[in-house]
Amino acid sequence: MSAALKSVKFAWDYFILGKHRSPKCSQMDRWVEPPNLDAQLWFGSLLVADLHKMFPHQGTWFSEYNLRITNGQGELQDQLLAYVTFCEDFNRR
Repeated sequence: MSAALKSVKFAWDYFILGKHRSPKCSQMDRWVEPPNLDAQLWFGSLLVADLHKMFPHQGTWFSEYNLRITNGQGELQDQLLAYVTFCEDFNRR
């Protein structure tokens, strides 16, 4: 299994299944920091962003990111950038 798949499996086990937390310890002692997860965001065959420090919160994944697309590259890129701007605005509120 590749390193990236191992990280995703750890995150699934940790966040979704609750593994890697000892039930014998108190609530505060059970915390095990998950590894940093890095990935890439693709839209079809278009690389949109590199994702860093991914984590789930209430069923939604969050991440720091570096966009790999810019304005003026094409209509699809412009639409995706408009959506990213909308999401950033919505998340700030």
